[in-house]
Amino acid sequence: MLFSAPSSEGSTESNPSQRSLLSQGLSQGIQQGLAGRSTKVDLGDGPPAPTDPEEWLRALWPGTFTAPLAPFQLDYWNWIFKRDPSKASAGAFIWPRGYSKTTNARRAPVALATLGYRYVLYVQANQDMADSSVQGIGQILASTGVRRHYPKLARAKKGVHGNSMGWRRSRVWTDSGLIIDAAGLDSAIRGLNLDDARPDLIVFDDIDSRKDSLLMTEKKLETIRASIIPAGAPGAAVMVMQNLITPHGVVTRLADVNPEFPRDFLMSAYVSGPHKAIDGFTYDMSGRDPETHRPIYRITGGIPTWPEARPIPVLEDLLNQIGPDEFIAEVQNEIKDERGSLYAGYQFHPVDRDAFDFEDVQVWCDIAVTATDASDNQAIAAAGRATTGQVVTLHSWEGREGTAPLMRRAIQVAVDLEASTLGIETNQGGDLWRDSFRRTWAEMVNDGTLSPDTPIPRYAEVKATTATGGKRERWQYAKGMRERGELLDAIGTHESLFRALKRLPENKPYDLADADAWAAQMLHRPKTQRSVVVVKKPRSYV
Repeated sequence: MLFSAPSSEGSTESNPSQRSLLSQGLSQGIQQGLAGRSTKVDLGDGPPAPTDPEEWLRALWPGTFTAPLAPFQLDYWNWIFKRDPSKASAGAFIWPRGYSKTTNARRAPVALATLGYRYVLYVQANQDMADSSVQGIGQILASTGVRRHYPKLARAKKGVHGNSMGWRRSRVWTDSGLIIDAAGLDSAIRGLNLDDARPDLIVFDDIDSRKDSLLMTEKKLETIRASIIPAGAPGAAVMVMQNLITPHGVVTRLADVNPEFPRDFLMSAYVSGPHKAIDGFTYDMSGRDPETHRPIYRITGGIPTWPEARPIPVLEDLLNQIGPDEFIAEVQNEIKDERGSLYAGYQFHPVDRDAFDFEDVQVWCDIAVTATDASDNQAIAAAGRATTGQVVTLHSWEGREGTAPLMRRAIQVAVDLEASTLGIETNQGGDLWRDSFRRTWAEMVNDGTLSPDTPIPRYAEVKATTATGGKRERWQYAKGMRERGELLDAIGTHESLFRALKRLPENKPYDLADADAWAAQMLHRPKTQRSVVVVKKPRSYV
C-alpha cells in the first residue's frame, strides 16, 4: 500500500478510516523494509567516496556543485556528516532565498544513509510539495555518481516476485533498505507512531508559507510538536531548512528573532542563521530608466556571502527584478512587518546633505567582540552638527565583521567624512578597540590606503551608565530630537537606518539604533554633559 496524499475532498484529519488505512500502509511497508536489518550499512560494492564534504558533493554530483560552497553551506554539510544515528539531534539552517536550499536539503538523506540512517520522513508545507521533493530525491539517487559509489542506494527495492517497490509518488525505497516518505503538513498526518518503524531522520523543508495566518502557523506547530517530532525514533535527527517568511512563522520562531514569538520547541537545536546574501547591505536609487521611467537601484555597499555564485552584479540584477522590499525580505532574511512601537506613526523624510554646512562630524560604533552567527550585530553611525545647530545623520551600516575589517571600515568612514572623532561604545573590550584603532590606522598608512599626512580623528570611548541612561532612554532621546526637527537623516544609507529604527523596541538587532543614539547625543549635548573619555593620539600611531 502506498503512502499517498489524501484527496482534497477528505483529509486524514476528517476521515478516521482513511487515516487508519494510511497508518497501516506505512506500517506494513516500513516494517517489511526494516525487518532483519543490522546496523551495518550495505550500500553496494562501489569505490569509496571522498570523506571531505565538499569533495563528496562534487564526486557524486559534479554538474551541480560547480562553485565553492558558501561558509554557511559548508557549515551545514559539516553538521550533516557529524550525525550519529544513536544520538538525537536537531539543526535549523536559515539561508537566503535562491541560495540552493532545496538542492542541499534533498541530498542530506543520501549523506545520512551512508551513516546508517534508514527511514526518512520528508515534511513540507503541503503534500504536493513533499511528493515532488521525494520524487526529486529519487532522481538524485539514480544519478551517475550515486550509482558508482553506492549502487544499492541507486537501485529500487524489488519485491519477492521481482516487482519494483521503490520509486513511487510519495515514497522512495532503495535496495539498501533506505525508505524516504513524503508528508505534507496540510494532510494533518497521524499514525506516525509505528512501533519499530519510527523515522530516524525528519526533514522539514519549506514548511512556512507567505500567506500563513497566525492561526495557520499555530496549527502547523501543533502538528509538528504533537504528531511528527514525537513519532521519531529515540535517536532521530531533525533538520529544518528555509528562509524567513513571516514574523510569526515556524522558522522565525526557531531563529528566535522576534520577541513576540520566541522559540518554544527544539530548544537544543543548533541554529545557523538567518544568513544574508550581503553583509552590510546598502543601496540607493541611481536614476530611472529613460523609456519605462522605472527606478534603477544600485548596491552601494556590503560584502556578498557567496561571492563565487552570487556576486554583487548578480544580486544587483535581482534587486532591480524584484524590488528593494522583496530583496530585503527574501534575500536578506529580514522579516516583513517587523515594526516596533517606538517610531509607530512617525514619518521618515530623508534630506539632502548638500543643503548643510557642518561644524563637526563624528563616527560612533556599537561593536561586538566576536563576529559569529551567535554574536550581536555591529554598527557604524556617522552624523554631523550643522551650522544651524541641527544634527544630520550621514552614514549608517550594520552587519557582522571581524575586528580588523570592522575597524578599517570605521576609520575609512571617518576619513571620508573628515570626522573629528571616532567613538566606540566600550561596555566590553575597551583596550581591545583602542589598540585596534592604533594598529589599524598604522596598517592603512603602511599599505597605502591612507596618506601619512591624513588627519587622524581622535579616538573616544563611551560606556552606558546611569548617567547616560539605558537603551530605551537613549532611543527615546534620539526620537525626541527627530520629532523636534533637531535630528535629520541625509539621503544615502538612510534606508538601513530607517529599518533599524522601525524595529524598536520589540525587534532585534538594536546595534545600529544604539550607534545612532550615541552619535546624536554626542553632537547635540553640551560637552559638559557627555560621558566620554578622549584618548589623545600619540605620534607613534603612524
